[in-house]
Amino acid sequence: MMMRGLIWSTTLVLLLELSPRVEGTCSTTTVADYAPTKVGEVDSAATDETACELACQYDPTCHAYNILETVCSLHTPKTAYRLTAEEIGASHGYMESCTMWNYAGWEEGCGVTKTEDMAGTTCKTMTASNEHSCWYQCMEWPRCMAYDWDGSACSLCSDLGAATLVATAGTTHHPVLCPDAPYSNFISGLLYYPMMRVAGAKLQDGTMSFVECQTACNTDADCTAADYDVDKRHCFFHKAITDTQLKDTSCENPLIWSKNTYHVKKTACTTTVTGQTVTYPAAFFTIPSPSPS
Repeated sequence: MMMRGLIWSTTLVLLLELSPRVEGTCSTTTVADYAPTKVGEVDSAATDETACELACQYDPTCHAYNILETVCSLHTPKTAYRLTAEEIGASHGYMESCTMWNYAGWEEGCGVTKTEDMAGTTCKTMTASNEHSCWYQCMEWPRCMAYDWDGSACSLCSDLGAATLVATAGTTHHPVLCPDAPYSNFISGLLYYPMMRVAGAKLQDGTMSFVECQTACNTDADCTAADYDVDKRHCFFHKAITDTQLKDTSCENPLIWSKNTYHVKKTACTTTVTGQTVTYPAAFFTIPSPSPS
């Protein structure tokens, strides 16, 4: 994904203009007796659901966890949302209603500051050839709130991992800082799924900004959801059920990981998994209603 406007700076100007968004953990909603079609990363240290959920909260690449007996698996968006394999006794929990989001691809861009000789706790080790690669990888995961770099090793931290720092000689800790925009331009009440898309949407004419795309969908009575391609500035509409369309694609089709696309729904919905109705994952991120002036 082309990363527009990424701010690679630790100047005073950056600190004055940007503010951290480490505000709290995600909540979870579980689906009983289902597991993803594809396997995730097994966390051998977590042998019950409480520990498995906590492991997912600490892992900024994790969007869902699955626990079956004493086996905990953590799932990135690539595997978290395709629940087509029934597994009696399994519990699948989605990360949702998060109060943070380090959006990548926006013209305003996010930046970082740094703290010398400090590191986050229980952060995710990644492969990176240099510090810029480590920073870039952090921007590819909406739940990454900081990264650590010791000259050769890269670690990505969720809000929990970035909440408590420990003295670590030779390591620099880099909290992610983001400007208020585009948050202040988003429509309150819509349900946001960053870096995701849903199959079945129809491309709209011309190019738009994301604010224009979401506004166009919000004012179209037939539009139930929209997908926005950041790089191409293309807007896609999902339409409500009609005589010629037997399903609402924004609810019936699963979320698909897409680094350059953002999915927005007007309302929550349910979906069908192997013949049973399952609550569709709640919004990963929501825009609160503006405070009264």
